[in-house]
Amino acid sequence: MAGTITFEGLATGIKASETVDKLITVESRPKILKEAEQTRIQNQADTWQVLNSKLLSVSVAAGDLSRLATWNNQTVTSSNESTLTARASLEAPTGTYTVSVEKLAKAHQVASQNYDSSTASIGTGALSIQVGSGATYTLTLSANNNTLDGVAKALNDAKIGVTASVVSTGGSYRLLLAANATGAENALSITQDEGVNLAFDLENPVQAAEDAQVKLGSGAGAIIVNSASNTINTLIKGVALDLKAADPGKPVTISVSRNSDAVAEKVKAFVDAYNDITAEISKQFAYDSDKNVAGILMGDSTLMGVQRSLSSLVSSTVASNSEYRTLSSVGITVGDGGKLSFDASKLSTAMGKDFEGTMRLFRTGADSTNTRISFVFAGAKTQQSTAGYAVDVTQVATRAAATGTAAAGLSIDAANDQLTLSVDGASPRTITLAHKTDYTAESLAAEIQAKINGSFQGKVTVAADGAGALTITSARYGSSSKIELIGGSGLTTLKLSGVAASTGQNVAGTINGEPATGTGQILKGNSGNAKTDGLQLLVELDGGLGAGPESTVTVTKGIFSRFDEYLSNLTDPLSGVAGLQQSSLTKSVESIATQIKEMEARLEVRRESLLAQFNRMEQTISELNNQGSYLTNALAALTKSSN
Repeated sequence: MAGTITFEGLATGIKASETVDKLITVESRPKILKEAEQTRIQNQADTWQVLNSKLLSVSVAAGDLSRLATWNNQTVTSSNESTLTARASLEAPTGTYTVSVEKLAKAHQVASQNYDSSTASIGTGALSIQVGSGATYTLTLSANNNTLDGVAKALNDAKIGVTASVVSTGGSYRLLLAANATGAENALSITQDEGVNLAFDLENPVQAAEDAQVKLGSGAGAIIVNSASNTINTLIKGVALDLKAADPGKPVTISVSRNSDAVAEKVKAFVDAYNDITAEISKQFAYDSDKNVAGILMGDSTLMGVQRSLSSLVSSTVASNSEYRTLSSVGITVGDGGKLSFDASKLSTAMGKDFEGTMRLFRTGADSTNTRISFVFAGAKTQQSTAGYAVDVTQVATRAAATGTAAAGLSIDAANDQLTLSVDGASPRTITLAHKTDYTAESLAAEIQAKINGSFQGKVTVAADGAGALTITSARYGSSSKIELIGGSGLTTLKLSGVAASTGQNVAGTINGEPATGTGQILKGNSGNAKTDGLQLLVELDGGLGAGPESTVTVTKGIFSRFDEYLSNLTDPLSGVAGLQQSSLTKSVESIATQIKEMEARLEVRRESLLAQFNRMEQTISELNNQGSYLTNALAALTKSSN
């Protein structure tokens, strides 16, 4: 009780608190053992957390080496970057090329006559502008916008591919129209009603619409290419040339090479991460005989399995015709204690000698016996197969196409110049054809194609057959490929009236006899397939299907693709072994903590019980002592009285 002063052992000479503490210490032995077990398991959980983090680092590094982006890293240099620069993709062949920039592409610019003021009236009526073969835009001039400032604002707001501005020429003003796109094919065509007092000198432009011109080589057989754009990506496969300035007759050297340094940097990151995890695992299995201390996870069967798997992956081989089938062949070797070392020069040599074979050592790839059936992607569950998977195509992918019923009329005017249609499922739009009375079937097809492609993101081709009938074909393949002719004043003239909407078909077939789903020209092994889950193939066949398979595709998984798959599964936050180990151990720690609390509660009850017993004993002894003293005194008094 608070405020109460007690004196232990006055009667017995026993210090109850000290005695009870010693008794509780003896009875606390099971709790102490539990606390030691809790500490041991917590250390194991913490160690698995460290291991999981290091395994994730290896997974990231391996994943980088298994991805195409790491290898799609060409080095391209220009000897004169003020004239042109260059970019290269994986398709670019290595080599040295000489290119001279003869001309730059220029955008068409024209100006109106002079006006005393930018706000002076320029009349009323229609002003029509067309960029190249694109759609014609008509601006109606009224009192609200019939000034130079008003026209410039209206045209810029319309976003028709033309930039309009009012320029001052020292006391007078002119309207300047500039095509946003360069090249002769994007020249401006301008017409206006008689009521519009705005004239543009198209014969004497501010800047003529010109194509860029480059020359590959310098000899008599040099190749000359013209381009509407100052970016040319058709001259050298996989190389985009960005033209900066014209310098006729002055060759610029373009050098394309494999960027082995970028790959080597990724390999070094993997080697460092791998050595880090192997050192940590070795630490867990170490035993110090002098101190009689073992690693925290000594004998852990799960970690031993991880160690074996990592070692096995590093020493594995890839089935290939290349001489580079093992990591050691490209400079990644295993030394003492399983530690990796890396010789970047060997990797550089391998990439220069056999780039495809080296890349296949690292990442997943496939070979096909049919050049029109090619590998695109393999999922984590796709199994490799040296024997190959038979690809049986039962339906080729097709594109939507709408064909006229007869030869199209070749005279277009205001009465028949519009066509309303939908391409690839987009909202219907109306195109307006240029007015001409002397179209040929081919030039009319080109006009329709240009106007449709200028209006829709989905591209089409338009062609005329020998009889003059038009066919509009979507560039897409599969069920997303659609052409629907809806209406317009030109539908009848073009002989497209009554033509049914068309939808393409997806490729269909099986891979290794397992079901596959087609999307356009991509045939993908279904989820759950035993062998081909996630395998994607590009099928570019256009017919000629036989009774048997059209191709055999051999899938090989590069070593780092295998690393990526194994470690991704191992470190998966929901199902990964490393995470589950840590989670299981953490739950054990929490369970033991609950048990320890229960033990502590029982020991406290036991302490209170023992103290109460000692207090009662003290009280009893005190009472007996008092009684003894009373009897002694009483006997003494009797003896005295009897004497």
